[in-house]
Amino acid sequence: MKKLTLALFNLCFLCTPALFAQNWNQTAALPFGDRYDDVCFLTEDLGWTVSGLGGIFKTEDGGDTWSTMYTNPQYYFRALEFINEHVGFVGSLDSVFLKTEDGGLTWTDIQDLLPVPIKGICGLSHVGDHVFVVGIWSYPAYFIKSEDQGLSWTHQDMSAYADGLVECHFVTENLGFVAGLKEDVGAVILKTIDGGETWEQVLDTEGGSEYIWKLDFVTEEIAYGVVESFSNPARVVKSTDGGDTWAILAVAPEIIDLQGIGFLNETTGWVGPRNQKMYETQDGGLTWTEGVGFQNINRIFRVSPNLVFASGFQVYKFNNPNPVSVASPPAPTHHGFITTSPNPFTTTITTKIRIDSRTFARLDLFDSAGQRMQNIHVGALAKGEHQFRLELTSDQVYPSGLYFLVLRTNEGFISTTILKENIRD
Repeated sequence: MKKLTLALFNLCFLCTPALFAQNWNQTAALPFGDRYDDVCFLTEDLGWTVSGLGGIFKTEDGGDTWSTMYTNPQYYFRALEFINEHVGFVGSLDSVFLKTEDGGLTWTDIQDLLPVPIKGICGLSHVGDHVFVVGIWSYPAYFIKSEDQGLSWTHQDMSAYADGLVECHFVTENLGFVAGLKEDVGAVILKTIDGGETWEQVLDTEGGSEYIWKLDFVTEEIAYGVVESFSNPARVVKSTDGGDTWAILAVAPEIIDLQGIGFLNETTGWVGPRNQKMYETQDGGLTWTEGVGFQNINRIFRVSPNLVFASGFQVYKFNNPNPVSVASPPAPTHHGFITTSPNPFTTTITTKIRIDSRTFARLDLFDSAGQRMQNIHVGALAKGEHQFRLELTSDQVYPSGLYFLVLRTNEGFISTTILKENIRD
């Protein structure tokens, strides 16, 4: 989770009247990248973004222009963090972890420096020379950190606390939060006060298979998180005591697959549904207005109480003094189930899935109560059609009734209903 000096936000209420004149606008057009999953700014002008099709881009004029720093379409770049104008890190979903020491001109894979191989990186944070990393949303959960700008690393297995981790935010070298899911308790937020040596669970949503996907600490006391769920209505969580306790707030009565969240100040902020425009609140999350700005938002990054960037199909800017004309966005990626048969099934079922762009995916069987019963697939999937077969063994005696096949990708959740029947003698 990225942050700038919190003292800046003490000025936020002086800026409130100007909010009504501000709008979301696109920055200069970037190449089609399916989605720009992360964005990071050090100043109002200097920033970087990464795409799901292996691109790293840099701006030195607040997004008026972007320069290509790196491209490799074999990588799905997922997370981004810069310590200073020279040293930065990019995490992928492809077991590649890149570091630059020249502002992004050249990049080196530092995977070999890690104590153990990792499957992917979803969240990055830093405080001074300390760099904190979590992954992976599709399991397993781990935490790694460096105290020397990435020259050496330690690794911690987090499976006792979570199944998958997505987000990471450190306030000091010792005080930090990570977020994700644990299948038996729902979305979780974990807190450490000793730099990750020990962890305390400070939130669970009791919602089954759902995540805290992003966090935003607006001040030292006020923080927000967004819940991504395939089975529950849209919600966010809010803390008013620095992350020790959290309240769950409703956004909408529908399931809308929320991912991004970010606030301009303590009261004005946004959440980003995968396939809809943003929802906006001006009362600290109590009420929300839909249809604001742009869709497919994954990261919202606050630079100051007057300036916010967001990454989705493109990179967008709130209070952009130089708005650009915006072409129609590309059609959103719609992975989906094509066929599932036989349905009803007894012991064996085959499903065919369409993947619209290369992604990282997890396919699981859930019961009607939302409990995960069995994993069918986890790993990268190329664009195209894929077929998977589930065959229950003799020791997997599942009762008859409704079940769900749930496809989770970095782009969102999709499910289909199936019916199990017992074999009749």
